[in-house]
Amino acid sequence: MVRSYLRHEPTSAFGLICSASANSILDPDSKTAFVPALEDVLVWDVRRGALLATWHEIGHRSKVTALARSPSDPDTFAVGYEDGSIRLWSAQTNSTSVTFNGHKKAVVALTFDAQGLRVASASLDTDIILWDLVAETGLYRLRGHRDAVTAIAFVQLPSTLVNPDEPSSSTAVLAESDAAGYLLSTSKDGLMKLWDLSLQHCVETVVHGSNEIWSLGVSQDVPLAMQVSTRGKQADEDDEESADRNAVADGGALVLTGSADGDMRVWEISAEALSRGLQTVSSADGPANGSSDKFITPKGSIPLSGKHRVTQIEFCGVPKRQTSTASATAAHGQGYIAVSSTDKAVQVFRLRSTEEMAKKLERRRKRNKEKAEKKRAKEGASSTAADTTADVPDQVTWADRIEAYTNVRPAAGKLKSFSLVTPRSSSAAANKFGLSVLCGLSTNALEIYSVPAPPRSKAEKANPIEPVLASALESPGHRSDIRAVALSSDDTLLASACGAGQLKIWNVNTGRCIRTLPCGYALSVAWLPGDQHVLVGCKDGTLRSFDVRAGIAVETLEAHQGPLWSVAVQPDGLGCVSASADKEVKFWEFEMQVPEDDSDDEDTPSNADANGSKAQAPPQLALVHVRTLKMTDDVLCARFSPNGKLLALSLLDNTVKVFFADTLKFFLSLYGHKLPVLALDISGDSKLCVTVSADKNVKLWGLDFGDCHKSIFAHNESIMGVCFERGQQGGGLMGGRQGNSHHFWTVGKDGLVKHWDGDNFQMIQQLEGHHGEVWAVAPGHAGKMVVTAGADRSIRTWEKTDEPLFLEEEREREMERAFENAGQTRQDEELAIGSLADGADPDAQGASSGPEATAVSKTTSETMMAGERLIEALETGDADIAARTAARANGEAEPAYHALITAEFDSGSRHRSPVDEDISAQKYVLRVVEKILPAQLDDALLVLPFDKVLSLLRYLDYWARKEWNIPLVSRVLFFLLRTHHSQIVANRVMRPTLLDLKSHLRQALARQKATIGFNLAALKFIKAQHVAQKTSEVYEREGLDVDEDKVRQKVEANAARKRKLRVA
Repeated sequence: MVRSYLRHEPTSAFGLICSASANSILDPDSKTAFVPALEDVLVWDVRRGALLATWHEIGHRSKVTALARSPSDPDTFAVGYEDGSIRLWSAQTNSTSVTFNGHKKAVVALTFDAQGLRVASASLDTDIILWDLVAETGLYRLRGHRDAVTAIAFVQLPSTLVNPDEPSSSTAVLAESDAAGYLLSTSKDGLMKLWDLSLQHCVETVVHGSNEIWSLGVSQDVPLAMQVSTRGKQADEDDEESADRNAVADGGALVLTGSADGDMRVWEISAEALSRGLQTVSSADGPANGSSDKFITPKGSIPLSGKHRVTQIEFCGVPKRQTSTASATAAHGQGYIAVSSTDKAVQVFRLRSTEEMAKKLERRRKRNKEKAEKKRAKEGASSTAADTTADVPDQVTWADRIEAYTNVRPAAGKLKSFSLVTPRSSSAAANKFGLSVLCGLSTNALEIYSVPAPPRSKAEKANPIEPVLASALESPGHRSDIRAVALSSDDTLLASACGAGQLKIWNVNTGRCIRTLPCGYALSVAWLPGDQHVLVGCKDGTLRSFDVRAGIAVETLEAHQGPLWSVAVQPDGLGCVSASADKEVKFWEFEMQVPEDDSDDEDTPSNADANGSKAQAPPQLALVHVRTLKMTDDVLCARFSPNGKLLALSLLDNTVKVFFADTLKFFLSLYGHKLPVLALDISGDSKLCVTVSADKNVKLWGLDFGDCHKSIFAHNESIMGVCFERGQQGGGLMGGRQGNSHHFWTVGKDGLVKHWDGDNFQMIQQLEGHHGEVWAVAPGHAGKMVVTAGADRSIRTWEKTDEPLFLEEEREREMERAFENAGQTRQDEELAIGSLADGADPDAQGASSGPEATAVSKTTSETMMAGERLIEALETGDADIAARTAARANGEAEPAYHALITAEFDSGSRHRSPVDEDISAQKYVLRVVEKILPAQLDDALLVLPFDKVLSLLRYLDYWARKEWNIPLVSRVLFFLLRTHHSQIVANRVMRPTLLDLKSHLRQALARQKATIGFNLAALKFIKAQHVAQKTSEVYEREGLDVDEDKVRQKVEANAARKRKLRVA
């Protein structure tokens, strides 16, 4: 009989606020934060400290590496992962709608276009991919960078170059609403590239001048040109300047790039260059026009406070050029720019308005004039020289327009990412604070700062601008690696301690932090009987006791002179031992003592009761040192046998010493490890001892004679913890369900949790989930769960299910996972160009090999399975059609349909379409194709052998003749022709089928085109009727003297407002 086990599954992960693997996003309400948390995305209400939602996909373990929010639909988020996949999440339903697979390494940057219909993704594999969110497919892959792409941004075509004086100006350029636009990308290869998405080609490459470019910020709402006049009356020209400022915001792009050496440079892309695009340059133009044909123009640099790597640049609060808010923003600037060039602060810059620049230039002109007059008086120079010196040009530079505003310095740790929003105008803080900054910190914490609005009065300008900490979130998580965990006797409470000096008590069922108590650098933790007190052993040698219910520290003992590596409670619950690096093992007994009152009687009259006697304080737990066992080397771990007879100690000399617990006489010496034994445990029947070491091996010992039963190479890194299953789980050599369990758990620096059978010496299950070293493991006392924690600061619970587990099937699953993780190298893709960066391929044949734009494809297990299902459907359909054709030719009755076809058309099927009057093989194959996700369709079609491609073309002809799902038919047909064009054309047998398919598809597309055209004409007619009705209502309400343009604006504004209300 095959031995079966019970499978363990991850049930919860808590203790994590945010991780430093990706950027964070702050909602405009200034309190809701969307932050990465290893493989999940957490939605926090930072103000209340409440977890609103967790975006988790079951079975997916890759870390989140990039976040982006749709500008048109605030509920849609794109999330990039370490395995190269991208998922679209809905904040309303907390579920994913579509998954894209195309990158071969981690996604590091995501951005939506202005309409929210496309997403661009950049990866460590040096590729950029554009995704169509409507069709749910990858459009194309852009290749050109030689190293990892660090940032990307869309650059839209300017809709109109506005010139109010010349409405029919020849320079006015109208761009189609569906124009592809441009894309900017920066990379660690030191290049910035501008891609024309309509051509799928890089139209310009700019060398930054430094080794690596790490950040990119783009805004098309900032006016590129600012002509400021410093002559005449400034007050009379404010309105004209505001109008000029809006006029020059013509859709050109302001670009900021940050390098690895702390250099932030300014670039401009004019609207004329974007509208013009690539042009054919004739030889008659000469080289003189070469500079004017460039898209990207350098405009200097902005000095930063440090010379560290510029990791992030963001624009915020820039007025949209479509809105007429000139008067509102003229005095308060044109928005903010935030820059992170160090892990200590966010530097906030402000864009000066036209009025502020005029005043600044006027002050500069006066200072220059005064200096010139002093110089003339001193040197006797002519007045003309003074006048020329006093002249200040009206054209200003970006160094003048961008002023340093303030610095946001997080208090709880190093800065890893930030996000900016301007408070909503309806909020009370909008008038007082002009900016909210979310800081994601390396210490597993979040902070939101409010930056004051620009000062208006002279009194406000006299005070420095200091950000205010509005809210912080750090209590639900540890600030450093979790070093020790322990479960209470009923498995409802969990104690965890970290190196940052925090002891936290958790509710295991809800994952909520109940208590946070300060302690030193913790190395070990243990619950005392009664589940009211916790012992913590610290790196400084102190042994601390805490009262969990009261939330106070009871006692701190200077127990050892070195780090206290282990604390073990005696099975009878009357005492404990502490093992330390000072080569001593100390024994302690628990006593309840009344705390001594050191205060004088005269000073504390309140402690006396009505009779004058002094009130007695309640007794508290006290640890009394009873004896000491001195060892020859540092003691790393101590464990009592469950029967209380033996005490096992692991030493730094790679051995384990076993003593009798009552007399402390030496019993056994277990030796065989090549490196120190870091942890050990003893089974519930006190017969087996398991030891784990830094030599990556697990050894099982018998405690009767000290013989080594088995040595197993268990992990790829040092093994940090081990524990036996608790409870009467069985699992002996007879495979029964009774008796003490010999199953045990190991955790290591490779981030894996493994379950072992100590009798058969086999691994039962390997559990993946941690994203770093696993430092601690704690078994449940009922044998139903195990808790692990480590360097990723997450606490994970693994619970036993009722699902049976067979070792052979589990090994097959592991092999499949290893095959999928290794990936398949596609030979039809020409690598080179970036050759996946990170450690460039030495066999790459030069920089120019391979096209710049290629198709988006990536073979995964899902696409392979979809292709196999399609092949099976084609084989089944072909066999059914052949059988029916032969039966009709022989005059026999048609055979019954295949079981797969009848199952697909079962009455209980949820998918019923109008064409399902009867069952047929053609409809069956169509249903199988329709069930393939659009994002996986192309890769699934690549799996088909050529004979199945020819078979599918016959089905496409049948579907086109019946006009079934014409969009899907067209997409499949075009992909097959593009992929297998040479083979299909060379096959003469397919010529009749292709001719029929051509005529049938054209007829079907013509009919659909006519239907769409008729519907569009009807919609335009209905719109014209609606506009006429609303226009007549405006004239009736306001009279016939109203300007026609104003009436049109009111009708359009009313329609836009109704659309927003419907969306909301």
